[in-house]
Amino acid sequence: MVSKKAILKMELETQLHEAFIAEAALEERSASKIVSDLIRGYIQTRHDARGYEKYLKRKVDAARLSVNEGNGISNDEVEGMFSARRKQALYG
Repeated sequence: MVSKKAILKMELETQLHEAFIAEAALEERSASKIVSDLIRGYIQTRHDARGYEKYLKRKVDAARLSVNEGNGISNDEVEGMFSARRKQALYG
């Protein structure tokens, strides 16, 4: 199967363009290949971030529901429990 190609036109500062082309030449890679790899990486990063955001939202929603159902404990109770743990760890 032949892959279709698209053209991406960009405007860059001259100095940035020259530095990019020079670095690409040092790696013996085409500018097009590097930009394609960067775009793929960006897409994957955004995809992963959206997945994490969905996961985090589910966790927060579940925690809020739990608290609303009376299954949570107050900050003062948590502080008291961990204060006791700290004392136990420090003094035995």
